[in-house]
Amino acid sequence: MRTRNKRVEVYFSEEEYRHFRKNVALSGFDVSTYVRFLVNGHNLKARPTEEFSVIRHQLSAIGNNLNQIAKVANYSHTVSAEDATKIEAARTELWNLLHDL
Repeated sequence: MRTRNKRVEVYFSEEEYRHFRKNVALSGFDVSTYVRFLVNGHNLKARPTEEFSVIRHQLSAIGNNLNQIAKVANYSHTVSAEDATKIEAARTELWNLLHDL
């Protein structure tokens, strides 16, 4: 048996409907789920794009590399020229990724 048995019918203007459907599509949910989330007070945002996921993965990899360099620097109390070059390359890559957003 259906647990949600109350139906609501809503009328929109053409512009409101287009805006509503766009927001539903951006959320990644079906219409019913989208409306239930809104009714329950959730602040829905657009689903992250595939590009965002790729950038997040790249940032994570850069962060891991920097962390490894920092551990070596803390242990040895020095930073090699090679590590300094890697840090500068990571900084440049981070800047480029942020610039592309």
